[in-house]
Amino acid sequence: MLCSDTYKVLFWKVMDFPRFILPDHVVKFANPEKFYIEKLLNKIEMASESMLALDAGAGPQDKKKFVVDKKYTYESLDFEDIFDQGSLFKQTYISSVDSMPMESETYDIILSIQVLEHLQNSDKALAEMSRVLKYGGKLFLSTNFLYPRHGSPYDYFRFTYEGLNSLCNNHGLKVISIESHGGFPAMCAQFFHELPSYFRNWILFGTTYPSRLQHTKKSRIPLLFIFILPIFLLNLITQLLAIVFASIDFFDHIKRFTLGYSLVIEKTKETMPQS
Repeated sequence: MLCSDTYKVLFWKVMDFPRFILPDHVVKFANPEKFYIEKLLNKIEMASESMLALDAGAGPQDKKKFVVDKKYTYESLDFEDIFDQGSLFKQTYISSVDSMPMESETYDIILSIQVLEHLQNSDKALAEMSRVLKYGGKLFLSTNFLYPRHGSPYDYFRFTYEGLNSLCNNHGLKVISIESHGGFPAMCAQFFHELPSYFRNWILFGTTYPSRLQHTKKSRIPLLFIFILPIFLLNLITQLLAIVFASIDFFDHIKRFTLGYSLVIEKTKETMPQS
């Protein structure tokens, strides 16, 4: 017998039709944020024996496979008011990233994926990640620049290329690479990719941006059946537009308009500030 969670998954798959029937690599290509995050995580090298990874701000732990597949021992951390409450007690540590309980120089790699913008003290968070990272260890970090407000009420900052470099340099972290999450066409692709969700939210919740605690209004469920064909057409049209815009993103070389940045960062003794 199907459980309620299974019904929910099936329901949202139907709401995403025809997007979920497209090849996975096509869907990723039309979702630039996810595309660039996975591109960053795929840069993680194979671990040597007994190497330890920390997922700082782990949420539902959807990045776990990227380090476990590379033979790292996986540990996770997130704060008590985690966005995905169901994953709270699955975390190794329940703590804020800017005040971690672990000993210094514990981890060989750290993941910080779309977390920095949700922290009130990003400077202190970088200092903490630098503290618990071993010398020669790497931090894989991504964050937003031009991206809609999300994760309310915990959405505090947006970061520029220069700002991220400055934050890292302040804490002895050497930026090995920094990559923009596409340019203006990619930003348009992300908009079209997410547009159907605004329409669905309005139908189900009565607002395009419901809070994470808000429940579906039962009185609006009949609207769902009325608009099922428009939802299908909107999904199809916007997904195709997202693919088109993502495919021409290579024309934008300057990338002043970008969704965010991915960084590979190393902790070295040469770049550590002198005490």
